[in-house]
Amino acid sequence: RSVLVRFRFTLTHQPLFQTCKLFRSLADRAVWTQCLRGLGPHEPPSLSPQTSPSSLNTTELKRLSLRAIQKSRAWSDASPDFLRVTRETLIPISDTNPDDVLGEPGAFGLELSLLPGCEHLFILWPAGYLQCWALKDKRCVFLYPDLPEGRSEDRPKLLCCFAYDVQSDGGIHLLLIDEYLQDPQMGDRYPIVVRISPEEGYALKKLYEGRQLNRAHGIPHVAKLRGDTFAIYQKFFGSPVGALTIYFLDGRCIELREVSPITAYFECETQPSS
Repeated sequence: RSVLVRFRFTLTHQPLFQTCKLFRSLADRAVWTQCLRGLGPHEPPSLSPQTSPSSLNTTELKRLSLRAIQKSRAWSDASPDFLRVTRETLIPISDTNPDDVLGEPGAFGLELSLLPGCEHLFILWPAGYLQCWALKDKRCVFLYPDLPEGRSEDRPKLLCCFAYDVQSDGGIHLLLIDEYLQDPQMGDRYPIVVRISPEEGYALKKLYEGRQLNRAHGIPHVAKLRGDTFAIYQKFFGSPVGALTIYFLDGRCIELREVSPITAYFECETQPSS
């Protein structure tokens, strides 16, 4: 089986299930798992670190593998001109993180999101802080939540995860999921949607504040925002499935139970904008 997988990676871009019946009969969990393991570091599968491929069924593994393989081949087949560096920007992130108050990037890593147009970069720090950098000016223009005035242990909340949606007028809508750290709300998580814009000095404008997320559904695992709709996936504790809730800014919501992580990812990617 490992030989078949290597042949497929190096000599053909046709999915394994589109070949002869013999090859299709070999396309079981082991084949698709090996496909995932064979991917290069430049194009990992679209799966969060908290989710193990072993929790996915064969159909989900196949879909995840094929999507990642197509992206990987597009990278490897790209011409040298396509991969040539045309602009380089150095961001002085250490200047805004005295005494590692935002977290230790060397130990835990950063979650980076470069927005379309390459004018803004979002950095989610390990300690639960979100920065927005204006790349042209090389300066941090937005920090959420605010740093505490006293000890870091006294901070009221941290940011669990976020999602963004760039608007046609240049504004940026953000889905922020807060977790409160002080009694009586300790452990409670709330979603809010805000807007920031270069034309408005990056001042935070709140558009929506949702009700408390169900603790029994586990930690927020996937968050997506598009138009006036956003979705949050929470993975059940000790279970390979979870709950996907789709919210509308007018207050309506739809909840789907017993949803696998990979299904939730594709549902979030294809959610309607109204």
